[in-house]
Amino acid sequence: MIATIQKISGSQLDYYKKELLNYYVESDQEGMSRFHGKLARTYGIDGDAITPSETLFPSLFNGFHPFTEEPLVRNAGDPHRVSGYDITFSAPKDLSIIMGLAFATKDFETVRKVWLCQNKAVRTALEQVQKDLVSRVGQRARYLTKAEGIFAIMNHTTSRRAKGCTYPDPQTHSHAILFNVSQRKDGSTGTVDGRLVLNTENSYAHVLGRIYRTTLAREVTREFGFNCRPVKLSDGESFEVEGIPHEMKRAFSQRRRAIEEKIAKTATEKATTQDYQQASLSTRQAKKTFHRDELHAEWLKVARTHGFDLNVFLRDVKHQVSQLPEKKPSVDRLNIETFEPKVSRTLLTQLRDRGESSRIRRVATNTKQKRDIASKRFQRRLLYRYATGKIKRKTYLRYAKGKGIPKSALGIDIAYFTYRINQAQRIYLYTKYGHGQPWGVPKGKVPVYLAFTLRQISAGQAL
Repeated sequence: MIATIQKISGSQLDYYKKELLNYYVESDQEGMSRFHGKLARTYGIDGDAITPSETLFPSLFNGFHPFTEEPLVRNAGDPHRVSGYDITFSAPKDLSIIMGLAFATKDFETVRKVWLCQNKAVRTALEQVQKDLVSRVGQRARYLTKAEGIFAIMNHTTSRRAKGCTYPDPQTHSHAILFNVSQRKDGSTGTVDGRLVLNTENSYAHVLGRIYRTTLAREVTREFGFNCRPVKLSDGESFEVEGIPHEMKRAFSQRRRAIEEKIAKTATEKATTQDYQQASLSTRQAKKTFHRDELHAEWLKVARTHGFDLNVFLRDVKHQVSQLPEKKPSVDRLNIETFEPKVSRTLLTQLRDRGESSRIRRVATNTKQKRDIASKRFQRRLLYRYATGKIKRKTYLRYAKGKGIPKSALGIDIAYFTYRINQAQRIYLYTKYGHGQPWGVPKGKVPVYLAFTLRQISAGQAL
């Protein structure tokens, strides 16, 4: 799985302190566990390392302020409360093998670069979580409001051992613990509304997985020059690095083989995400501490069996990158996608192919001028209507400044379920901001007809 999300209870504190915080290596600064998030910046601990002996992690886990120990939520300290959400981001097997063999050969420069790419991808995905984060307020917690959250990012390099296996596989992954505490805009604190994070129907984990995967592929390509190719897996999409032997990847995927065998025995139809999670839990063994030298020697043995040398591979990639022609700015690099739809894309393509860069810029300038004139005319008319009392201030700010219009998927859904927008507007906003098709949209002739009759969708959407 690229990304998974699990709920954490207060009774699991000892597990996370012993099992997840045990990866603490003084020499591996990039791979250390750290705090992250807007609330972490408010507390002044954003980017601070999480050590096995520190007390900030247990305090936040139990719902208390990390410094004053004041309760941030009503049921702080209750072992049965939801203490947070474990969002796990797993790197593709190719990158995990490179990381594992780099550790085994003591190539710490490669280790540092891989961790930089992994941390960048994880933080980019968590930015989306922060944008969508809300907390419940009001009588009986009827209303939602934006809130700041705090994460604990814990990096690991090995997977769980599969049953019947002696050593674990190399598996670079990060546990991003979203603590169930938040701070609202008015300064008050409370819990995080976890319905979005645990949304299985719209699969929020898949959304985060896509953000993480694309960012990671871009970063490793930029850092190393790898040729990354998208691949389709049985439980999602991923990418692979060209040049890693397929048989070696199979040898380093003992957990994957065990899970697939379990699925083949139990699943009667197409396996779901829940089936893979259950198979993952049933095929793993309890964690066991291995001596690093012993584990690295076993990984190097597998690599030699398949004729793979990491140093040679990285040297060949670096040589191939150095042989590429230097990229010079030219008209071919002009992004046609940025022009207005009113400009003929065929015309722009022909001009680009003929190398007429000056004419392209002239067309773009004219288009921008026309757009600016139309925008200023609209703003003047809007201001006149507001000054003459024909529209309210809220309406004026919405259209003039864009305030009040939800842009995230969660914000659009909140506006819909609080009756601020109808279904037609919800579908339009989902499409406009690139969220795809919203869940709960009517399908079938009768539901579509009823939605149209109730004016939940327009005639064009009904057709």
